[in-house]
Amino acid sequence: YYLRKSENENFENQRIGKETKIKNQFQNKLNEAIEKYKSDDFTGALSDLIYVTHLDPKNSIAFYYRGMTRMNVRNYKGIIAEYTKGVIQNYKGIIDDFNTAIELNPNYTEAIENREKTRITLDNLIAAEKSYDMGIQNLNKERSAEAILNFTEAIRLNKNYPEAHCYLAIANRMSNE
Repeated sequence: YYLRKSENENFENQRIGKETKIKNQFQNKLNEAIEKYKSDDFTGALSDLIYVTHLDPKNSIAFYYRGMTRMNVRNYKGIIAEYTKGVIQNYKGIIDDFNTAIELNPNYTEAIENREKTRITLDNLIAAEKSYDMGIQNLNKERSAEAILNFTEAIRLNKNYPEAHCYLAIANRMSNE
């Protein structure tokens, strides 16, 4: 009996030691990711945060920083014009990260605020894309006045929409002919 009790205690001590080691690794990786984020190494931070959220899918801080990092990767790298489907999907992913952070910590006000700002931006991007599409349709039907209104609205919603600027110039030129 004494040997079995000793073996069980040894096994339990090893298990606790492994859990502590994993928690320490997690905390170290999270701290590294936050430091990378704060030093504008968004790509490195994102890589670490993806790993960290897999290690601990219930850590609201990790999801918050992953959402913030994804926002900054988009801004920092100047990813293609914001109207594209890929960027819209990126915004949806950012919102998902903030939602997870909020589910894990319902009082996480920074995550709530940033989720709402991202939602507004996403709504504007989707509306800009719809206005742009309507402008193209109107241009194809040779309704340049309507197309001008559509492209102007798309640009109002998303100033970084190069195609809308281009087609607005084309619609203006068509209306003057």
